[in-house]
Amino acid sequence: MGMDFFALRGLVSELGESLKDRPIRASFTVGKYDLYLQRSPTSYLLASCLPGAGRAHLVSNAPKSDRTDWGKGRLQRAMCLSVEQMNKDRALCLRFVQQDSIGGTTRSMLVVEMTGRNSNVILVDEPSGKIIDCLRRITSSMSRYRQLMPGARYKPPPPQNRFDPRHDAPEAFAQALRSDPDKPLVEVLSRMLMCADRSTAHRIASESGLVVQRPAGNLEASDVEKLYRCARSLYREIADCETPDSGLHGVQSEIRNPKSEIGPSENPNPAGQAFVLFNEDGALKDFTAFDPIWVPNEHKQAFPTLSQAIAYFYEHKRAAETLEQTRASLETSLNRLIASTSKKIVRLREELNRALNADEFKRMGELLTAHLYQIKPRQETITLSDFCDSSQKITIPLDPKRSPSENAQRYFTQYRKAKRGAQTIHQLHEAAGERLAELKQYAAELSSAQDEHALRTLRNRLIEAGIIRDKAKKGGHIKKEKTPEIHPRRYVTSEGWTVFVGRNDWENDLLTRRAHPEDFWFHAQGCPGSHVVLKREGRKAEPGKHTLEETAGVAAYWSKARTSKTVPVNYTLKKYVRKPRRAKPGSVLIQREKTLFVEPKLLPQADAALKAPP
Repeated sequence: MGMDFFALRGLVSELGESLKDRPIRASFTVGKYDLYLQRSPTSYLLASCLPGAGRAHLVSNAPKSDRTDWGKGRLQRAMCLSVEQMNKDRALCLRFVQQDSIGGTTRSMLVVEMTGRNSNVILVDEPSGKIIDCLRRITSSMSRYRQLMPGARYKPPPPQNRFDPRHDAPEAFAQALRSDPDKPLVEVLSRMLMCADRSTAHRIASESGLVVQRPAGNLEASDVEKLYRCARSLYREIADCETPDSGLHGVQSEIRNPKSEIGPSENPNPAGQAFVLFNEDGALKDFTAFDPIWVPNEHKQAFPTLSQAIAYFYEHKRAAETLEQTRASLETSLNRLIASTSKKIVRLREELNRALNADEFKRMGELLTAHLYQIKPRQETITLSDFCDSSQKITIPLDPKRSPSENAQRYFTQYRKAKRGAQTIHQLHEAAGERLAELKQYAAELSSAQDEHALRTLRNRLIEAGIIRDKAKKGGHIKKEKTPEIHPRRYVTSEGWTVFVGRNDWENDLLTRRAHPEDFWFHAQGCPGSHVVLKREGRKAEPGKHTLEETAGVAAYWSKARTSKTVPVNYTLKKYVRKPRRAKPGSVLIQREKTLFVEPKLLPQADAALKAPP
């Protein structure tokens, strides 16, 4: 992608012009993959071996944090002698010389391999060919062919055996071109040419007057000749080199090709422009060191230098990838919760149906009690006549391990359990339905979020709502934030009991969570409203009816039913109030509640300076 032969030659020229015969002020890494060489306060060389995004280009600044000195004894205060393309591959070699205080010199080579997922940045001692250090160390257990470790002899990447239009014969070009006769021309050229990608292939095919999607096997001999001449002309023009590389004997001969060096005056990109390409939907596609005339102007953006184009491309590519990763993570979490909540609703609906049919358990228990003498040991079912209609038969399942009376008692137990749980299950079912609607609403917002701000805002809302957890960890554990202070409304009843009222969902949640199990909890029935807590404050006596009604009046006032003359208000002990798992703030389930019908009315407000007890 992008780092084709034209871009490599452009970088050789651009980096040579900026770095050659100039000292390096500092050399440091940021993270695991990025090496920065500082030439001036506003000029750096970034050499990155990020897998799939290996590159080398100039940048105007570097991150100020997470810096680690690297190659200090070899690169700092060293002079750059040359910048070269290495071994006909996607790799650059920067040669440095460092002079010590007594006049001695040390020669080093910085090799930047931009070979996809195997990209690397390697510092080599030039006289011995041994590796001083590298950003990605490769051991013998990771690769049999090539180990990259300090002290090991540097071995260049294996040759790609691609066609070099500058030197290889036209017969070899024709043979390679017809190796995949059914593939489109643009695809075959991008695979066979040295350091080529689809943009390179598209340029050569277009300048030859051929259709890029034409099958390679359908080309005439004259078409093949056109392609060869065009490729040869472009490669030679860019490389300014018509002689073959020297033989690969020893590290220096493997890397050095004197005629492939380009000094400051030789510029393979005379227009002084590079381009970033976009898809029809505006997504980043590629970058080139030339103007791709076949791309519409609205799908490309020009830059004064190749380094600026590369920096823009990878900066925005990384931002787009981070955006998609965030989106995918949120989408996975929401889809998982939607699926689990949907299953929970189905299960609760089944339990609710069983609970609503509790009388059926009672009837079967009564039938078994009346016909115990008919049940034989280890019997699995029994068919009996209904009390109300003797013509109707009822088949009752039995547990063969239980006695007849135990089977009858089992049905009475199920009856009592179903009757008690019907209301709780109904509340759970309603809460799960609200939860599912909320999750689907968040999922709809996620699908419409188009930028980083929208996704970050949505993610924070999901964390605050308790739907997802904040993955910011410290020491392998979720970092716990200090519990915030709350300042609920505070009232006093005529009998001296203190009443706390939450101001919003978040404060309602904390107020209920912090209340004592024996405190009284109030909420208007069937409508949104504040959580209200009547503090017992160590009292053993129960609050009187008048105190309960006054507190209920406050709960009615701070609800959506404030304008009604009479409002039903539920109350129970706080120990019978619980929050469903992963429910949004303010959502609770209650048991053993009682109901008061009261008029919405406020009480005298207590000292506002006092806070809620922890």
